[in-house]
Amino acid sequence: MRANIKFYLGEYKEAEKLLSKVHEISKNRNYNEGIVNSLITGCYIFLDMEDFPNLEKYTKLIKSFIIMGIENTTFNKYKMLLGDIYSKRKDYKKAEVIFEKTRKTLEKQNNDPIRLTAIYHRIATNSLKLNKYKKALSYAIKFEKHIYKNENLINSNYKFQKILLFTQIYLKKGVLDKAMDNLKLAEKETKKFPQKHAQRITLYNIWTLFYSEYLNDNKKALSYAKKALKIAKKNENKPYILICERNYLKIREKSLKQEKK
Repeated sequence: MRANIKFYLGEYKEAEKLLSKVHEISKNRNYNEGIVNSLITGCYIFLDMEDFPNLEKYTKLIKSFIIMGIENTTFNKYKMLLGDIYSKRKDYKKAEVIFEKTRKTLEKQNNDPIRLTAIYHRIATNSLKLNKYKKALSYAIKFEKHIYKNENLINSNYKFQKILLFTQIYLKKGVLDKAMDNLKLAEKETKKFPQKHAQRITLYNIWTLFYSEYLNDNKKALSYAKKALKIAKKNENKPYILICERNYLKIREKSLKQEKK
């Protein structure tokens, strides 16, 4: 679906326009799958654009269509959305419960490698938030193995996700040399994307974190924060601009304090 592509590229306005069309066409044809999928992607746009989005009315609406009957794949998307909502609200324990249930369902069904790969990634990142490093590493390895087990998943997007996932684990464990090596690998991988601004912003934000939080080098951190903000503004990506502006102001304040000492 073109709306999903626009969403993953961070082109939210275009994604919303396309989703509205899909939603209307699906409603006119009484096509539940199309309605539910458009609502799920719409929820993800709100999740990306707002810090504390209230999506209860949307999730209730999705549930009402699910009761009428939909495919397993779409139901699994809905369950993952619920987990992502809890994760966004920083309720990582509830997110963990939902992700684990969804994982068991997906492994039992064994017919949706894309969704299963995604749930391994979510469990790994969510486990990091809960300081469960062994579990995070275990699912990061599952994520990596599952990519190489399915040929259609061996692409730059999944490789980039894998590199950044292991980078976060190395950072949390204080293995800074491996974290830096991985960030350099991620830089090479971003060059393979036809439209690479979203990946570069993500990467520069992690470099910012690396230099500020782990090396206490706020001068370098500020240079990466500037790069991320510049790309976000150039691409007129409002959610990324807000994130990058917050990062930049935070690091600039730390940098000024460091200079005064």
